Amino acid sequence: MSGNTHKDEAFVTQMLTGDYRSFSEDRLTQFAAASFNHSAGFRRCFLEYLGVRGYKKVTNMVAQTQWPVWRNNEERGRLDLVLLRNGRVVAIIENKVDSPLYAKQLRFYSSVTELKSARKVALVRHYFELNGVGRDWRVLHWRDLYMALQRWLGKGKTNPAIDGFIIVNFIKYLEAANMHTPTIISKADMNDLARTLHGLRYASETKFKWIYPKSSVFETAADWTRMMESIFDESRLVPKLRKAAKKKYRFNSCISHWSDGDGAMKTHPWIGLHWQIWFPKPHGKTKSLGLGLFINDDGKWNIDAFRHVVGSDNIQSKKIMDGRGNIVLAKLSKTVLKTWQQWLP
Repeated sequence: MSGNTHKDEAFVTQMLTGDYRSFSEDRLTQFAAASFNHSAGFRRCFLEYLGVRGYKKVTNMVAQTQWPVWRNNEERGRLDLVLLRNGRVVAIIENKVDSPLYAKQLRFYSSVTELKSARKVALVRHYFELNGVGRDWRVLHWRDLYMALQRWLGKGKTNPAIDGFIIVNFIKYLEAANMHTPTIISKADMNDLARTLHGLRYASETKFKWIYPKSSVFETAADWTRMMESIFDESRLVPKLRKAAKKKYRFNSCISHWSDGDGAMKTHPWIGLHWQIWFPKPHGKTKSLGLGLFINDDGKWNIDAFRHVVGSDNIQSKKIMDGRGNIVLAKLSKTVLKTWQQWLP
């Protein structure tokens, strides 16, 4: 049996260690540790992404999970992932998929003597504001690591073969776990998407067959859908929203435009790519909450939070942002969740 086969088996064995759910934080941490320990290419890419000094020096490095932190002979916490070089801690990572970060715990880790010189990173799916933690902690996102690994593959740096095998599998896992959600969509890409959707809505007026987008509008649409899904996932952490929706939490985005009603010659001049939660019963005056990208008859786009109001067919909406800037997930998510909560009792 070849040496590479032994390495493959050791990687799979470590990756599957622990009785963890497929897409839990612990499974992701274990997968990252196994990838780090069995691929020099993954180590270099991961260390560079974290901003660790001497990231090209990957020999004598190892990743450990669930690393206990002690004080006064008492275990005070467990770090999700610790990276060591020649036995010295060079980086500590707190992995957060759907659970919150706790400033008190991070401050404690910063006070531990053997961790003071280590790079300290909270690696998250959603955005967090690290208030009261200090300057030594940094928030990074799995999405950006996903892009860094994609760029690594694009450079053809997959020799030996084990590097390509491990990095490709880690990328596929991040995709399956919905960790590849974009953090920014540029104004230019959104303008292209809006122009294309507007052309679909008004094909006879815009001569849709002559539209040649400058960007990949289908990929932009997919990125926007993933952004909405990320906000959906984050909203499940908000008690008020979770209580209102109960078992109705379902993500199902759609493209729609209003039809003419009651035989009247009435035009509804927008097309939207949106998603909403219908509550099992009205919560206050709200029957549902939603979020969408909407394009008007001039081809201009807005992002609106909206709700269906009890006792009418009316939709109340609030403009969150428009076509004058890039879409930044951190700002978008914070504003949308705040707006939704204001609409609930």
